[in-house]
Amino acid sequence: MRKFFLLIILSVFILLSQGCKNVDCSLDKIDQYYLKAGSAYSFKMLDEYGKSIAEGKIIVSFKQKLKISGTYTIDNVYQKSFSGLENMKGEFTASESENDNTVTMNLNPKITYNNVIFEFRLMMNKIEGRWYYNTPSDNKSEGDLTGMKLN
Repeated sequence: MRKFFLLIILSVFILLSQGCKNVDCSLDKIDQYYLKAGSAYSFKMLDEYGKSIAEGKIIVSFKQKLKISGTYTIDNVYQKSFSGLENMKGEFTASESENDNTVTMNLNPKITYNNVIFEFRLMMNKIEGRWYYNTPSDNKSEGDLTGMKLN
């Protein structure tokens, strides 16, 4: 009976540990890998040559399971002619992958095309990923995306 009980405990431990393959899921560090409602994050958009084109702040106001929404501000624009800037209206919707904590953020959810999309992972409170401007035919422009958690 004792061996059976130990086998059950070991099985439960193995099953629970499988949910965190891609990240360190210790309780004190889990929030460093997933967006959190009430938190703010800085972002910087880079062009294809690595030059800063814009930077701002993301504020997550709502998160329920893998669905996220909130607002953002563009605080500095260094390249005023990049595709998509005119459609960045200050609200976003996003989804977060449960498997690898990848976030796909639509920066103008009211329209289907001609949007700027952020795709990134939050790693140790740092944003690392890409942005692109989508159109019906193709992505017009794209570049790297960086940032960090502010609070």
